[in-house]
Amino acid sequence: MIKRSLLLIIISLIAIQDTDSRLFIYGIYLIPILYFFYKLTKFRLNSYFYLFMTTSIIITFVIGLLDFTVTDASLSARYSNAHRYFDDFSLKNVFLPFINTHRLEAEGSLHNELLEIFSFFGFVIIYYYYLLRNMFCNVKNEYKLISYLLMFIILTGALIQINISNPYVGIMLGCTLAIITHSKKE
Repeated sequence: MIKRSLLLIIISLIAIQDTDSRLFIYGIYLIPILYFFYKLTKFRLNSYFYLFMTTSIIITFVIGLLDFTVTDASLSARYSNAHRYFDDFSLKNVFLPFINTHRLEAEGSLHNELLEIFSFFGFVIIYYYYLLRNMFCNVKNEYKLISYLLMFIILTGALIQINISNPYVGIMLGCTLAIITHSKKE
C-alpha cells in the first residue's frame, strides 16, 4: 500500500502542476502534514469530518463578515462574493436565503460551496452534508486515510470553489468513494 500510495502521490503531483488549482497543488504538498496529524490524533472519521466542516463554516463567516484585502485577483473575487452575500443578509434570508439581494444579482457562482448550496436550498444543506459525511465515514478500514485526505480537500476546498457540482470533481469523488466505501448492501 505504501509503494502504491507514493506512486499515486507522485503521479498526482505531476498531473496537477499544469493546472491553475492552487487547492489541489497545496493539498498535495500538505499530505505529509495531514498524514502526521492523522497518525498522531487517531480520531474517528466523523470527528475529522466535523473538524473540517466547522473550520470551513467559521472561515466562511469570518470572510463574509470582515472585509479582507487580498492581492490575488481570484481570491479577492471569491472573498468579495462571501462578503457581499453577508452584507445583504437579513432575518428573512435565514428562511428564504435565495431572495438575498446579492444572490439575485450575482452572475454565476458564489465560489463558496457552503454559500452556494445554502443560498439556493436553505437548510437542505444539512441533509447534503449529512449524506457527504456518510460517504466519507463509511469506508473500509484500509481506506480510512484516503477518505480522510479526500475529506480535507473537499471540505476545505468548499471555501473557494464548488466541488461537488463541478462535473469532473463530482464524478472522480463519486467513483473513488464508491470503490472505498464499505456497505452491507453490495
